[in-house]
Amino acid sequence: MEALSSYQHIQDPEVLHQIRVEIKKIKAVLNVINYCVGKFKGHQHFLTFRTIFRQAGAIRQPDVFYKLLLQYQISGVVDAQLPS
Repeated sequence: MEALSSYQHIQDPEVLHQIRVEIKKIKAVLNVINYCVGKFKGHQHFLTFRTIFRQAGAIRQPDVFYKLLLQYQISGVVDAQLPS
C-alpha cells in the first residue's frame, strides 16, 4: 500500500483510485480465505480497509463527477477549472 504514502505528497485522484483498487484486491483475498477457512473472520479483518476505501472514495468522487461533466459537455462547467 505504498500508494497511501505517495498520496500524502502527490494528492492525485489517480493515486486514490489505485488505493481503492488495491483494497478491492485485499477484500477478494479475504473473501477467499473466509470461504476456505471455517473460523476465519474476513469481515473483521476488512473493517479498517473499508474505512480507508470509503474515505478515499469520498475524496475522489467530486473529481470524477467533474471530469464526467466536462466529458459530456454539461453546460456551466469550464475546462480551466480541471487540474492537469
